[in-house]
Amino acid sequence: MARKRRTAEEARRLILDAAEEHLKHAGPAGIRLQEVAADVGVSHPAILHHFKSREGLVDAVLERAVQHLQAELMGAFTRSVDAQRAAELLGQVFEVLGDQGHARLLAWLILAGPRKDAAAKVGSDETLRRLSEAVHGLRERAHGDDAPPLEDTSFAMMLAALALFGDALAGEVIRRSAGYAGDDDAPVRFREWLAKLLVAYLEGRLQVEPER
Repeated sequence: MARKRRTAEEARRLILDAAEEHLKHAGPAGIRLQEVAADVGVSHPAILHHFKSREGLVDAVLERAVQHLQAELMGAFTRSVDAQRAAELLGQVFEVLGDQGHARLLAWLILAGPRKDAAAKVGSDETLRRLSEAVHGLRERAHGDDAPPLEDTSFAMMLAALALFGDALAGEVIRRSAGYAGDDDAPVRFREWLAKLLVAYLEGRLQVEPER
């Protein structure tokens, strides 16, 4: 039976899917071209044709995850968001960062010497800035002239991003240190608590006075 020909776009997608599976189960070191090629049923040179190198494949895995998150979050935060919906969104972010291994990949790139340029590209699209502006638009519509400055919203979104990134990397260790060893529901409760905290703050029910 003749082998089905794949379009370049389909082949690229399947290679990225396979690489993400290796990332999820073995971390960044688990993305090996020969193994990814075997999973997809293509040759090693075929992966090099699409991604030029292993580093190019790693970059593409991270870039696709960031684009997916950006689309999901920007779509959600252009509407009013309550604590329940915020908790669901934080859960989606955590799934990508933690369960799918992308936080480990990003940390690995940040610490990888010459590969720091790849990590820097993740922030260069200013996804968090655009997300902060979208959320700030909700605050301005709700509070008018009494709305806090944009930086206040940006810092709140940075806090959420840092909390989720840290949770994805070291959450199990931190929870164990805090006395939650063996509590399988603690990660979900933490994200629900964080969501309530963020929503309460963004709605103006909590205040942090800046230093003068």
